Amino acid sequence: MQKLHPHMSVLVPLIVRAIGDSFYKVSAEALTVTLSLIRVLRPTHPSACMLDFTPFVSAIYGAVAEKLKAADIDQEVKEKAIMSTGLLIATFGDFLSDKLASCLPILLERLRNEMTRLVTVKALLTIVNSPLKINLSTILPDVLPLLAEFLRKNQRALKG
Repeated sequence: MQKLHPHMSVLVPLIVRAIGDSFYKVSAEALTVTLSLIRVLRPTHPSACMLDFTPFVSAIYGAVAEKLKAADIDQEVKEKAIMSTGLLIATFGDFLSDKLASCLPILLERLRNEMTRLVTVKALLTIVNSPLKINLSTILPDVLPLLAEFLRKNQRALKG
């Protein structure tokens, strides 16, 4: 991973541009790369060499947030944007705290949508398990009853 650090100033803008690409396959693959990129920028292992991620996080978040907000995009892109958002918040929530007020309600919307429900539950689980202890109090009163309702409906995919 450390071998990538000197190249981040070149890689990140290319990935951000690819996330915004109009062709859904390019955008979806860029979001997949973003999931790995997030882990490289701020590894969870304490002995890993830490890179100054601050110049990159805002650009990555901006590109991912645009895809998260979009309603008229391919399902694969939508799901990968939700997964990327969950990992971004779980990994950089302390750095992105000013963005949470606008981002968390969108995740709540995606939780209410049957097509994006499962991936959103997984994204929220990633956030909840973050060592950063992200404050979800703005959406928690709405999320908990929804999750309880899903469990009552015996939706196996959500229980597993």
